[in-house]
Amino acid sequence: IDGHNFALLRKLVLSDGSVLRADQPGRPTRDCLFADVTREPVLLKIFNYNSDCAVIGLFNANYHAAETARVAIAGTVSPADAPDLAGDEFAAFAQQANRVWQGRRTDREAMQLAEGGWEIVSYAPVDHGAAVLGLADKLNGTGAIMAKGWHVDGAYAITLRDGGEVVVWTEKPPRSVMEDDRAVGFHHDAATGRLSFTLPPTGPKSVLLRW
Repeated sequence: IDGHNFALLRKLVLSDGSVLRADQPGRPTRDCLFADVTREPVLLKIFNYNSDCAVIGLFNANYHAAETARVAIAGTVSPADAPDLAGDEFAAFAQQANRVWQGRRTDREAMQLAEGGWEIVSYAPVDHGAAVLGLADKLNGTGAIMAKGWHVDGAYAITLRDGGEVVVWTEKPPRSVMEDDRAVGFHHDAATGRLSFTLPPTGPKSVLLRW
């Protein structure tokens, strides 16, 4: 039992034990495809998709002997690293940094990782002022999104495979967040557009955001 990292396992699986798998096999991004990422100062980047979202893993795969100074590697990440990702405007969530930002398809965000360091960045397309980034407490958080979209009455509906810490980018703070008929407490950061709220991890959840 001492050989298991339960904190890590909880970031991989849902409350029913199922794994949040991405849609395709992971593939290296073009900017690292022909580099020796174990020797050159280039970040290893692997991209994948969850429906209309993208997930990109970044790794400092360099290795130096103990007597050699370890070196951080600087690089960038962008929605353009996932070539089949549709859209022009995206919200992003960085797992390790616990940070949300928003930008255009061609924008590049600076990243610096220490030797052996990693980051996972999820991108979700912005749809009329809202972008669902999924579960912040899962490594593949956008993989938990089952459905999302605007209703004719102006509400935004989200269905998730499980509860947890939910992150959504919204241009404006909602008036209310409802799970079924229950009001859910939330926090909206005006500086970043990050909307956060927590749902119990007891199976699929349906949420309505109203303005």
